[in-house]
Amino acid sequence: MVITGFSINQGPIRGALVNGLVFSANWLLDDRHELDDRAIMLAGISIGDRIIRAFDPLMDVVTSAAYPIAALMMATGFLLIVIGQRHKGLEMMKWAAVGYIGIQFLPFLLTILREVGKAMVAP
Repeated sequence: MVITGFSINQGPIRGALVNGLVFSANWLLDDRHELDDRAIMLAGISIGDRIIRAFDPLMDVVTSAAYPIAALMMATGFLLIVIGQRHKGLEMMKWAAVGYIGIQFLPFLLTILREVGKAMVAP
């Protein structure tokens, strides 16, 4: 993509002029749009934010894999109950549920951690 323009960092407007249009930093961070590194730099997005965004596909894989793994552990827990190991089966099902819920909350918790880190660094 050819970039023509400059960055805008005045008042409530923060973005980049790309091909004659002003795009906000959030639009530039959206995965559906393909822009090169210069457009991202023009929008004022820090290297730290770019590094954090690089781990988003990994978080998607982990949260997507959580459901089938938890379902398999639940089924194993039921089988343990069937063969007479009730305590072990219930423990496995309990921790499968706790783990699944924890993994689903993980992106939210990391967002909170990122915001706390930004607040500690900001003057």
